[in-house]
Amino acid sequence: MRVAPWSSNRARLVWSVIPAVLVIVWLLGVLAGEVTVHPDPYTFDQVLDRVWKHGVLACVVSSWRTDWDRALLWWGWIGAFIGLWAWMLFAKSRVWRLACCWAMLACAVWPVVVHPLVLAMSLALLQAVFSTTDGESYQDGVLQMGTLAPWIMLAAICLAMAWVEPADTSVCRKCGCSLAGLRGGVCPECGAAVMSRSEVKRSRTS
Repeated sequence: MRVAPWSSNRARLVWSVIPAVLVIVWLLGVLAGEVTVHPDPYTFDQVLDRVWKHGVLACVVSSWRTDWDRALLWWGWIGAFIGLWAWMLFAKSRVWRLACCWAMLACAVWPVVVHPLVLAMSLALLQAVFSTTDGESYQDGVLQMGTLAPWIMLAAICLAMAWVEPADTSVCRKCGCSLAGLRGGVCPECGAAVMSRSEVKRSRTS
């Protein structure tokens, strides 16, 4: 049985563990860039200790003061991922879910299109967590860029699930309005044509 991230509250919670971990790693990368010095080597424990001693809020403020345009990109980027993920989970129609999945995939893919070597950052991310990495790598956004490959995989999986998701004839495919008790052939909210379950099946097989 296929369980989609939006199929139930439990599924939403379980699936959200993955983006939550990616967001935490991303935010740690932003903070680590403010407390590390190149070319000094750091273990991941040392980075966490420096962030804790320096103060999370102080690191955030420092990131905006030293390079506000880059900080705007970092925080706006991860904000877009969080917003699209939440919107996808609670979207009322399959059309909106597909749109959110495409947008999320585009956000993760465009840096790879511009600079394909970004995919190698995932290996650097593993090195930063399980081995030793120099401060310059942290400042260059290794942890942030290293999360792109997992985001691409997650968005692609959700897109595939939304693509093969059976049409729900109890709600309008365009606006998500409930069609319970509807006798006519159009949605009372947006006026879109409403297909019966048998018509949906015929359209998929034809």
